[in-house]
Amino acid sequence: MERVIQGTLGLLGYQLRRKHKAGDPVPTRTIRRKIPEISDTECGWIERCRPYTMTTVERQWALLQAIRHIEARGIAGDIVECGSVARRQPDPGRPDAP
Repeated sequence: MERVIQGTLGLLGYQLRRKHKAGDPVPTRTIRRKIPEISDTECGWIERCRPYTMTTVERQWALLQAIRHIEARGIAGDIVECGSVARRQPDPGRPDAP
C-alpha cells in the first residue's frame, strides 16, 4: 500500500515521509508543551534517552514519575523492563494470519 501511495505522489511531484522517526531528538519546547510541569533536569533526561528508545515522551514522563513514587516511599527491589517490539510481517501460510 505504501508503495502505491508513494508512486502516485511521485508522479505528481510529491514525496510522503514521516514527520519524526523513533529516536529522533524531541525539541525541549515540544516536551514542555506536552508536559508543562516538567523540570529542566527531567527534560534533560528525556532528551538524552530519546535516541535509545521508541517510548513516547509521555510514557517516559510516566516512568520518571513512577520511579519518583518508588524512591519517595523507600520501596526496595529492582525495576525490570519486560517489553519487546516485534515487527514481523504477516505470513499467509500461518493459520492465525489475517
